[in-house]
Amino acid sequence: MATVKRMVFMGSDVLSLPVMRYLRGVPGLEFAGVFTQPDRPAGRGQKVQMNPIKLWALEEGLPVLQPERFIGEAELQWIKDQAVDIAFVMAFGQLLKQGVLDAFPLGAWNFHPSLLPLYRGPCPLEAALLRGDKATGVTLMQMILKMDAGAIVDVEPMPIDVQETTESLRIKAAEACVPLIQRQLGALLAGEAKLTLQDEAGVCYVRKFEKDDGGLDFNKTAEALERQVRALSDWPGAFFELGGVRLKVGQATCEEAGARDGLPGQVVAVGPEGVGLLTAEGVLTIKALQKPGGRMLPVSDFLRGFPIEVGQVAIGSDRRLPIVTKEHQRMIVTPKPLA
Repeated sequence: MATVKRMVFMGSDVLSLPVMRYLRGVPGLEFAGVFTQPDRPAGRGQKVQMNPIKLWALEEGLPVLQPERFIGEAELQWIKDQAVDIAFVMAFGQLLKQGVLDAFPLGAWNFHPSLLPLYRGPCPLEAALLRGDKATGVTLMQMILKMDAGAIVDVEPMPIDVQETTESLRIKAAEACVPLIQRQLGALLAGEAKLTLQDEAGVCYVRKFEKDDGGLDFNKTAEALERQVRALSDWPGAFFELGGVRLKVGQATCEEAGARDGLPGQVVAVGPEGVGLLTAEGVLTIKALQKPGGRMLPVSDFLRGFPIEVGQVAIGSDRRLPIVTKEHQRMIVTPKPLA
């Protein structure tokens, strides 16, 4: 009779649920417990809420551990007492110390939503959309101390559709984890996984997004701004100012037209189908808008309560800090308004 292997899963995002559900049903694999972030305030009322991972674990009757900043001595002792063999990690939100990584005889393995070595760091799906990539994927990798730098076990590619948003791409990434682990679980549990070192020449990092990263810079092309709207649709959302009011953009299209007279950000068209804003190249047509305290509305409805006229100039902003870099960077800068 095969020996039962004991595992923990570490995750804090709904992205992890499909692979967790799959692992829960694997014969000969036993869930010892789930690690996730502490309960946080969420929603308009900022009431403290459990995240989806904790809710699922409690429904399954599994122990839940919620270390505040990192897994400490108490949690490490629990792992040893529970004789945990292996750990799977996805969107946990905490770095693991070497002592924790060493506690699992069969290793700790991370699902990272990019084709490593591309987009190490916290926002790889957004980065793929921002840069106009045609495809991305999920990488199953060995966890080491350096962020997202472990050896690769396998990848599951996935296409990026023309109208893809971060939300839709997250769903694809969550689902892609299942065939990935189906192919490799046997080898991982047997300690026989074949590993491939990452090509360091191809490494790039994506930093954590800040709220002001949503500011649209109309000195960029309409195509780049349309990608920004889709990439940041989940958070922080794309925005610009018009008449002293910050307006959030819910949907946009781009028209790569020839040169037109006017200033970057100038309104060149207003109608029920959209509001056209001039960019460095082409026109960005806004399809849905939201004002502070209001709901996201189609432009045809939004204009009834917030008139916009041709000739007005929207004010954008630029973070002036690259999203993707060759070296991991943490610098934060103050956004500068753009006329």
